[in-house]
Amino acid sequence: MKTDIVHLSELLQAEAGIFREMIEALEVEKEAAITADLEGLVDSRLDKETCAGKLQTAAGRKKQLLDRMAADLEAPAGIRTFEALLTFMGAGAQDSLRAMKADITSLARTAAAKNRENAVYLEQGLGLARNSLDLVERICNPQTEYQKTGQVRTGRPAGRVLSRKY
Repeated sequence: MKTDIVHLSELLQAEAGIFREMIEALEVEKEAAITADLEGLVDSRLDKETCAGKLQTAAGRKKQLLDRMAADLEAPAGIRTFEALLTFMGAGAQDSLRAMKADITSLARTAAAKNRENAVYLEQGLGLARNSLDLVERICNPQTEYQKTGQVRTGRPAGRVLSRKY
């Protein structure tokens, strides 16, 4: 059982490290979004995807370990959550594992907040790019206006619109 607890604490420490990597990737993404660095955005996206894959793998391993620990502790049927299993463990293990879980929760909240912040930066940057392209489109290709008199007004040299009735 002690080896399972040690293994669980190692998994939790690894998970915390992955969240720290994710936060670093989010910081790179923020800088890239502010400076409009496309390569930096691509790199940070790849880093975030790598971290997400690592987190999924870690979650799967943690679930397997917790299921095995629940069976070893002879916990009642259906009790497989982390907090429920802590009630069956000794006091020393409870405190250290709860502290690690609190650290991971804090890191996850920080990563989520930074991700939302970066989404705002990216949306603002895209809005500015769209507005700039719209302005260039209007300047370079003004809308043609056909008047009732047959005159064409485009902002460029204009001619006359001919109809079938000469």
